[in-house]
Amino acid sequence: MKRVAVIGGGIAGLTASLSLRERGVTSVIIERGMSLGGLCGELGCKGDRTCVRCDACLAREKATEVSSCPEIESIKEAEVVSLTGAPGDFRVTVEGPGLNGGRRTVRAGAVICATGAEPFDAGLDRRLGHGEVQDVLTSMELERGMMSTGAINVPSTGTPPRSVAFIQCVGSRDERFHAPYCSGYCCKSSFKQAQAIRAKVPTCSLAFLFMDWRLYDPKENVRLWASGQEGVEMVRSRPSEVIVAEDGRPEVRFSSEGDADVRSRAFDLVVLALGLRPSSGAAQLARILGIETDGCGFMRSLTEDPCSSTRAGIFLAGSCRGPKDILESAKEGATAASRALAFLEVGE
Repeated sequence: MKRVAVIGGGIAGLTASLSLRERGVTSVIIERGMSLGGLCGELGCKGDRTCVRCDACLAREKATEVSSCPEIESIKEAEVVSLTGAPGDFRVTVEGPGLNGGRRTVRAGAVICATGAEPFDAGLDRRLGHGEVQDVLTSMELERGMMSTGAINVPSTGTPPRSVAFIQCVGSRDERFHAPYCSGYCCKSSFKQAQAIRAKVPTCSLAFLFMDWRLYDPKENVRLWASGQEGVEMVRSRPSEVIVAEDGRPEVRFSSEGDADVRSRAFDLVVLALGLRPSSGAAQLARILGIETDGCGFMRSLTEDPCSSTRAGIFLAGSCRGPKDILESAKEGATAASRALAFLEVGE
């Protein structure tokens, strides 16, 4: 049967469906949220006057395109509850308030799982003060603020910040939270947010406190950018805590590379760059689909073919199989569509 069920309406799922449409294959997107776009839909443009290639616009553009495609059906506010049949002729049953009668079964020759991932809950790391120290924001909260107002302001004062610290790897590379992996995208996200802050508040000083700096695009050299910007620091460190300074601002305690002394510095704003974790319900969905997860809870892919799951006819795309940035997730969506199409053609 030449039809594909795509579970997840984020950037990977949207790209997969659009790629299938280009090849003459219909698809059904099953999205548990109320709208398409996934986590990317919560991200704002970082370009003030010129594009800084943050890719936040991609999901919105693709969601708009999908909505106008008769070859792509979208089922929102629905979750997969069972998968029966066999590769080449699956029956995907979904339930949710978005369905008349609350339940529907979709027939599909192949399934693409593109359920994405979720940001780490910053409240679990009490040392960093989120929810307890004012003006400590997560990277996602900064995004939402930028989207809603178009400005960069300190929550407690409503004024532009004079100093901002980015604390990287929050909820990543941390065995305490069963997350030994690097989330990868956080460095790029912080870099783009910093560029947006500098564009809107040129006099604001910035400090990146990081373990290792990793960017997908080697041409985007953050150290080179920082060296050409007055008041921008790159500090290799993993801060020990964030407390309230005497003047009421958030104060970061840290030691820098090669220096055992603990230093304390107050900033107007502290941004916690959140890592990604498996989406809620990932383990249950894997059981329903009959596929395996890895030791961290992400969907397990085949070593020789990263977009193929451990079950024939079910393919993986995007952060459901490990943290990725927007562009890489989109590319995987296109690759998974190609794998699904090849599988359907073999079965004809």
